[in-house]
Amino acid sequence: MTNESTNGAHEPTNGAQRNLWAPSAFNALIGDMPPVAAMTAMNGQLYKGIVAFNNHWVAFVNRCLKDNFDLSQRYTACSTAEEMRRVYGDWYQHATEHYLDGIVEMANSSKSLVHDTVTAIQGLAPKSVPTADAR
Repeated sequence: MTNESTNGAHEPTNGAQRNLWAPSAFNALIGDMPPVAAMTAMNGQLYKGIVAFNNHWVAFVNRCLKDNFDLSQRYTACSTAEEMRRVYGDWYQHATEHYLDGIVEMANSSKSLVHDTVTAIQGLAPKSVPTADAR
């Protein structure tokens, strides 16, 4: 038997309330915490992570642009085809290593973003709710 509230949702008559707004997976993480507080905490962590990721990305792009500009400067100083081949080979080897390092840095930043956000949500959850590690 249920009572209909003013918003049209059905609530149990025994006084127990259930969270009708959170999806089940998210509700399992936050338990009975109000959805607005949980989303605020999660958004704060996401924002910090996105800022860190963007800082890594901007630094990476700036390094790439600097290297590309330096290559054009070194090309104009070349007087033979052999010298141009050597300059380009050196740049290509450096760029390959640089791009791989940048990809690893971006992947670690993304992993940290997800981990910090989930940890923030789990830190707000009641202790009786199992965490992802306990499953």
